[in-house]
Amino acid sequence: MITLAIAAVAAIAIGVVCALFWDNILNWIKNIAVSIKERLQKDVYGSTILATRVKGTLKKISKNYVRSGTEWEEYVLTKEIEEDEVPDYIRALEEGAELDITEELKLQLA
Repeated sequence: MITLAIAAVAAIAIGVVCALFWDNILNWIKNIAVSIKERLQKDVYGSTILATRVKGTLKKISKNYVRSGTEWEEYVLTKEIEEDEVPDYIRALEEGAELDITEELKLQLA
């Protein structure tokens, strides 16, 4: 019975960490889109969100796509993330590996 209770508490804690992670990423993306629009006077038409590990540090990367006349431009922003703020499968990334988490973010929004 105690084991079941401990497992339930652990599952809730993991769920909270994952929810906070996705909320953090979503707010970051919204802020980026607003900042690009304000600074460059251009709308963001799409974004790709990646998680990566560089020199032992986890980072989230946002590649944002804007249009300038007939040309497309890409603006890349990177921010360090804390190990304890991310789900296990992202924490397990090997050095130099990138993981596209765009679709997972879309699922979180649905």
